[in-house]
Amino acid sequence: MAAAQGERDCDKASLRRRILGAFPAYSYAGQVMAVLHDPSEYESEADNLDVVLAGKKWTELEEAYVDANSDDYVLMAPLAVQAFLPAWLSRAADDLGGAGEVLIGLIFHIKSASDPQFDNGWARGLALFTKEQAYALRTLLE
Repeated sequence: MAAAQGERDCDKASLRRRILGAFPAYSYAGQVMAVLHDPSEYESEADNLDVVLAGKKWTELEEAYVDANSDDYVLMAPLAVQAFLPAWLSRAADDLGGAGEVLIGLIFHIKSASDPQFDNGWARGLALFTKEQAYALRTLLE
């Protein structure tokens, strides 16, 4: 049992290194939301991804934020997906072998990405992934 836990921990660390290597952390200055909304439509600024994520790096997103917003990436414009999805990938790596909401959400949305009913821009962000980024994502989902 301890050996299996040790292997899982090694796999998680290896996957996190792969994600860190594949997705450079840079301050994202573009449009975050795929669809622009009137700021008055939000209950608070905390609900507006364009405000919350402006100028941030994916490595600056706290685990608590990712957990509380476990599928916000589906609201993002393609370039924002490439910039921020690694925060969700990294958090999902923590859930390997478990049933965390972030991991379950990623699996559902990745499988639904080709369905036009579910795409509001984020799936086009996946198409922008480099070969190394796509490999990191595939490794997580295996």
